[in-house]
Order: sequence, then C-alpha cells, then structure tokens
Amino acid sequence: MDRLIYTYKTTIDAPTKQVWDFFQDPLNLARIQRFPKVNIKESGSKEGSQIKMKIGYLGIGVNWHATIETVKKPHYFIDTAEKPPFPFTYWRHTHRFTVEDGKSVMIDEVEFAAKLPSTITNKLLTYMFQSREKQITEAFKEDSV
Repeated sequence: MDRLIYTYKTTIDAPTKQVWDFFQDPLNLARIQRFPKVNIKESGSKEGSQIKMKIGYLGIGVNWHATIETVKKPHYFIDTAEKPPFPFTYWRHTHRFTVEDGKSVMIDEVEFAAKLPSTITNKLLTYMFQSREKQITEAFKEDSV
C-alpha cells in the first residue's frame, strides 16, 4: 500500500515556548481531541516514550499505542503508531512548530497508509484536525486568562 502525506497548519496566538510546552504534555491531547475522543492511559514526552491511549472509534474503544520517535526542542517532535486502528495501517506524525507574522504555527504532517481511498481518509483527517484546531484555540484562550 502506498504511503501518503497529509498536512494541516494551525496558527496559535501564543508564544512558541507556551505552545511547545502545551504539546509536550500528552494529556493535552485528550483535552483537544474530540474526534475521535481520546483517553490517555500512559504517557511520556521524551524520545522512546510510549503513549498508550484508548480512542472512541466507530462506537467502540480501540487501543492506540504510539512511540515518541524524535524530539528536537522547540522545533518538532515525531510519534509513530504501533498497529494503528482501521482504516490506517501506518501512521507517522510530525508536529512542527514555527513562527509566522509573530504568531506560533503548528504544522501537522501525517505520513500514513490506509485501507480506504485517500479521498475518504483526507476528509477524516481534515475533520479531525479542524475539530482539534477549534479546541486548541479555546485551550489557549483559557490558559491566557
């Protein structure tokens, strides 16, 4: 199966250090992820750390285990899934952080393979990241008060 790359860009009105620190805490994934819903069971943010989570998917709970492969503070970190749930057969996610026009920008780059056509997986990923973007905006509004 071919591997594809999906990219999503989120502008965050907060200092880069604050954004980096927020995304280094895997528990914040549960805070911002609405689709699919995530429950973190075990986590870490250093290279080699395991993140074990249960995601609400198709009405059932599915285990998802990822390993933090690379951390290059404050520029990017990469996680790779072990046996990602349907429809994915491969998942490698780079979280890249930059600054544009004085604002922090997070660029999510997902290299993946799936059992469904890219037209469907791209729609699923777009929905997931758009939902996540709304929650990120809310989280940073709450954290700045």
